[in-house]
Amino acid sequence: MANSELAHWILEQKKKRFSDQQIKDYLLNYGYSGEVVDQAFNFVNSQGEKPMQMGQPPSAGGLRIGGDHYDLFAILSFLSIFFFPLLAIPLGIISLKHIKHDSHLKGKTLAILGIIFGILPLLLLILYIIFVVIIAKSAVV
Repeated sequence: MANSELAHWILEQKKKRFSDQQIKDYLLNYGYSGEVVDQAFNFVNSQGEKPMQMGQPPSAGGLRIGGDHYDLFAILSFLSIFFFPLLAIPLGIISLKHIKHDSHLKGKTLAILGIIFGILPLLLLILYIIFVVIIAKSAVV
């Protein structure tokens, strides 16, 4: 069954007088698979609706929570601070890039928290090493 949000978006673009090929090309470049696009077009065309400026389609990725699409990397970044804090840093950075590219995605706060709490243990480790080196030098003298 076709994604109803995508089918609705296609219908809106048809009302704006974009051709089917323009819409398909846009969706394929946006990251949708050909199969998903074809299913959505078949659904729209079977409804008998007649074909407004092209807006952004619903997010092709992310995790839907309560009606909002959250970037999966943002969630993983936040969760990884409890298990693998250093992994939270690159996951958070990737998430921020996704969110910047796709205005429909949420999770910026989760990504930032993941980065901050991923850096914090690294800073604490550096301070600990400095402290140990200072203590070792003072014990030798």
